[in-house]
Amino acid sequence: MSHRADLILALRGAPAVTRAGVADLILDVTLPQLLAFRRLEANDLPFELALSLTPALLEQLSAPDLQARVEATAAQRRRALEAALMAPTEEAARFDLELLDEALELLSALNGDLLGEHIRLRDAGFLELIPGVDAHLPLLNPEGVELEIEAALAAFRRHVGATEGLCLHGCGYTSGVERVLQAQGLRYTFTAPEAVERASSQPRYGRFAPMIFEGSSIVALPADPESLRCLCDAQDHQAYRLRGGLSPLTRVTGATPFKAPYQPRLALEQAEGHARRFLAARQAQAQRLGDLMDQPPLMVAHLPASLFGGRWLEGPYFLEALFELLYVEGEGLRLVTPSRYLMDDDRAYQIARLAPSSVCDQRALCNQKNNWIYPRLHGAARRLMAARAVHGEGLAWAAARARLSVAQRASWAEAMHPEAGLAAIAGIAGFRQALDEAEAAIRAVGGDQ
Repeated sequence: MSHRADLILALRGAPAVTRAGVADLILDVTLPQLLAFRRLEANDLPFELALSLTPALLEQLSAPDLQARVEATAAQRRRALEAALMAPTEEAARFDLELLDEALELLSALNGDLLGEHIRLRDAGFLELIPGVDAHLPLLNPEGVELEIEAALAAFRRHVGATEGLCLHGCGYTSGVERVLQAQGLRYTFTAPEAVERASSQPRYGRFAPMIFEGSSIVALPADPESLRCLCDAQDHQAYRLRGGLSPLTRVTGATPFKAPYQPRLALEQAEGHARRFLAARQAQAQRLGDLMDQPPLMVAHLPASLFGGRWLEGPYFLEALFELLYVEGEGLRLVTPSRYLMDDDRAYQIARLAPSSVCDQRALCNQKNNWIYPRLHGAARRLMAARAVHGEGLAWAAARARLSVAQRASWAEAMHPEAGLAAIAGIAGFRQALDEAEAAIRAVGGDQ
């Protein structure tokens, strides 16, 4: 091998995006990322990236009125920005208006078919699209785990096509997931670093080589926390856009209540600098690991897609700069998608019984305010599986499985956080409605027997 290390950059798509929130997601995350990808393509700069799409996101991207809803939200933003075309926010407002126009131009050119553009980029060799699950599997019973994975794969295959992998919500692994993945004909999934660090036997290469789940042929690609930590530190730089502040046209500035106006040129220069530092850190990591290993180490940067454009406005520019730098200055690193990485057969695979693990805050997903939902979900999953055992599958059964998948979304539990206030009330109401609809569908296919 001519390269010293492999780098997989995998973005996990927004989980359980709602109809109300999808327009903001499209304007902040999806369209800016697609624009960055298209600029790279136009400049003949190759890149490879894995991106997961959950059933909730696929449903919203396929909605016939998506373009109209995005354009309506953009019109509201435009009015607010035009009102800010005065000192000291004029420069930032003009920058945002230009971004908005560019995003809307692409949306119009694609006739609102953003999913089709993702598929085109996949077919061109830039993206590897994989399904993601909306539920946090460690909190489900075995029946719920199996049904959730089946629902995610069914939605993905219907909207996108075949897949070799699956992205777990929060890299949440629980024993038995690998058997379900193997039964579905998959090859790989991503895991938290703790899955390897607390495995039944300490792997020789740790989290820097692919793992095979003991008793299966499913490959685990452990996430590298150094990559995530590097980017989380970067997004808080004082030059970057302040998210969640009183004014969206200010920047982080520093530990002061007085926030300076956002300066786009300064922020984009900083994003390129952080891309350069990220690349240098991965090259140094590759050098360090390469001296200790007899095969190229694998580094998996498994990150939320919403970081690049949502929580971090400059994120898409960071990605664009990083891919350009990898092409020009990425000596020793091979950027690769999971499936292409697994095509190589000249490496050793580690085998171990991986530990149940997750990168999520378990206290947010299961606490005194939301733990009551899990017995109800477990019971519904058992009844639906029992109905399949007696009556078999059919369109109505598949629809009941999709309804249950909606009820199992982790976002319901997250919304019921003790400090969420009115949002917790809305989360409880949303969950009750979703579960009532799922249970009615399960009864309709004989799941009450």
